[in-house]
Amino acid sequence: MHGTGILIMCALEAEAGPLNVHLGGRRDVRVVVSGMGPQRAASALQDVLNEVHPALVIAAGFAGALAPDLRISAVFHFDEIRDADTGITYGMPRPDGKRLVTVAQPACTAAEKAELRQKYQADAVDMETAAIARLCTQRDIPWRAVRAITDTADQSIPPELMTLVDARGRSRCGSAIGLLLRRPGLLGAMLRLGRISKLAAANLAQTLDGDLQFKNNRT
Repeated sequence: MHGTGILIMCALEAEAGPLNVHLGGRRDVRVVVSGMGPQRAASALQDVLNEVHPALVIAAGFAGALAPDLRISAVFHFDEIRDADTGITYGMPRPDGKRLVTVAQPACTAAEKAELRQKYQADAVDMETAAIARLCTQRDIPWRAVRAITDTADQSIPPELMTLVDARGRSRCGSAIGLLLRRPGLLGAMLRLGRISKLAAANLAQTLDGDLQFKNNRT
């Protein structure tokens, strides 16, 4: 993939799995799992770019809604990316486009999302895209951002659930059992988040599969 091909950057294995199923037969597509957060995303992308120069990088995965009209499992293409750490904006804003803000820590509560919405006028929040956009901009590599919504703007996710997975989204079974013994009421939220994540990942894979087929038909 020297100067050609498509690189898809995901934070979690749960995001990458359905993509590999849908796109596994394509030799021009490579899916990389970086782990959560801007530093892991930047490091993983840097490692790949030290070896290859893709024709396109796609930041793909989950995002939390900040705008009230973004519904669970819906997939959006984001035209403008705001880095909450530096204040730098990447992309080409359009009047009808969507804005994504990248933060270093999860925005779990409705209050945290409302604050991000007010401060950045963003439609959704994630933890990796700005880091990917920054490196691609520096290397003059085209990029896109495609994200599936896993929680609405008014929905709070119990922060304890974030401790039940590692940086790549893999379950920590011992931690989960211990947490449920202490707080059995979290079981419903845990199962619901798992169902939503699977649906969002499937929708994301279908959307990207369609996008790339359309791209191939035009070239």
